[in-house]
Amino acid sequence: MKTRTLKSTIPSSISKRKLLLAPVLPLSALPAAAATLSFTPDRDNTVIAGSFADDNFGSANNLSAGGVNGFDQRAILSFDVSALHGLYASIDSITLRFHGRLGDGYDVHNTTAVPIVNELYAISGGNRGWGESTSTWNLRDTGTPWAGSTGLGTVNTDYDGTLLATRTFTGGVTGPIDFTFTGTTATLTALIDGWMVDNVTNSQPNPGLLLLDPSPTLITGTRGRSNFYSKDETESADLRPRLIVEYNVIPEPSSMLLSALAGLMLFRRRRD
Repeated sequence: MKTRTLKSTIPSSISKRKLLLAPVLPLSALPAAAATLSFTPDRDNTVIAGSFADDNFGSANNLSAGGVNGFDQRAILSFDVSALHGLYASIDSITLRFHGRLGDGYDVHNTTAVPIVNELYAISGGNRGWGESTSTWNLRDTGTPWAGSTGLGTVNTDYDGTLLATRTFTGGVTGPIDFTFTGTTATLTALIDGWMVDNVTNSQPNPGLLLLDPSPTLITGTRGRSNFYSKDETESADLRPRLIVEYNVIPEPSSMLLSALAGLMLFRRRRD
């Protein structure tokens, strides 16, 4: 049997050239691709104190936060964000968008000189099981009280004390009305990560968001509340609340390959 020796097919003109590799570019050096997804609520409700403390308003087409005729009102809503699963590397911004509901006895207005202040917080994990058709000022679900106190009134028990967003209103507003979340990319990403555990890993609703007036006007005969269309609005789907999430896309494998190829240098001559 003859043994054959493979001969080099590299032309002699470049046989003395040396292939050099430059360091591969890190993925962080590539420009991040941004994308946006928006969501409508999977649940929403307004819980009202006083004589309405045991009533549920989950099927109403409005959400309110503030004081009306001496009764405090707070809006709660959640969004299933599972469509983001596997798409994002980080979260750049989150905005909760409402449209103000005017007329039909639901005017957004203030009959005193005190502005309407609305603050937005994340509801705590201990309250994640609130029911859209069963939650009231007194209870988060049938026979089950809120984790802290009625009306989700205990900070860091019923809701996280970190303020997500705030708006101040002095009169009737239609919209769109945006509550843009404050915080860093890290904190916004952590919020979505936590919701993703509920929505994807545990296949359950996440706790959601609480909108309240920290100092509502509680005087009989006065109105000092914001009032927005809810997810049950039938006139136009565009008027329903939306959570708008802007995120950085996880690089595709092809992008990683391009990063590596960008680091290769062609043959470089070197003298003997």
